[in-house]
Formats: sequence, structure tokens, C-alpha cells
Amino acid sequence: MKSGCVAFGPLALLALAGVAACSSSPSPTKSSAETAAGSDAATDSADPDTWDNYAKGFFATYCVSCHNGTTEVQNFNDYSQVKALTATIRCGVAPVLESGCSDSPYPPNQFPIGSGPRPTDAERDRLVAWINAGAPEN
Repeated sequence: MKSGCVAFGPLALLALAGVAACSSSPSPTKSSAETAAGSDAATDSADPDTWDNYAKGFFATYCVSCHNGTTEVQNFNDYSQVKALTATIRCGVAPVLESGCSDSPYPPNQFPIGSGPRPTDAERDRLVAWINAGAPEN
């Protein structure tokens, strides 16, 4: 054997091959809507969700095609308008009935209305969590 070379037995080589196979496995992919909504922000870091790193993307993906200040009065590109309506949004976007929403005219999964893209339950839960955390801007 040459100096500086390491000899591996058959079991060691199998173990190394297994590690290499695991480390080269592709990570699960997110839908384009999840990526556009900024879903990587909270899952890839310890930073809490904010308007800037998550919610703004959610509204851009699912809401502003109508709520843009022109088609509908509300402009969900504007943080202050979203913030003012968080109680209503929370009830209508949640995947299940949230506490304090039983008297809301908007049942769970009501928003978004229309035929555009629909958020997943995980995206809905994440937006509700952002609202429940006080809907921080940044």
C-alpha cells in the first residue's frame, strides 16, 4: 500500500456509499406559490415571520390580483391596510375555525375568493400564526 492511502474494508465502503447517497438526495421542493409567498423564510432560519419576509409575498401571490386598490377598495400591497383588517383576514384565511371567529361572516377557507391560486393549509396556518403574533412588519 502507498503511504498516505487509507484502506477500507467492504463494510466501510458500503457505509460511505450510504452516507454519500443520503447527503446527495434532493431536498423536498416547494410549490411555486409557496416559494413566491416566502415560505423559506421561517423554515430556513430562526427569524420569526414578518410582513417583509413572509406575509407580503403571501398577499402578492393570493390576494392582490383583486385587492389592489383598483379592483377592490382594499390594497393588500399596503401593510397598513392589511394590518387594519387582520381580524377579518385571520378568520377567513384559516384552514379551520379559529377562536374568536365563530361570529365572523367569513368561514375558514373563505379567502381567497375566486379562481386564482389557493394557499395550502400550511401556508394558511403560517399566515394565521403571523397575525396571532401581532402581524409584525419587519
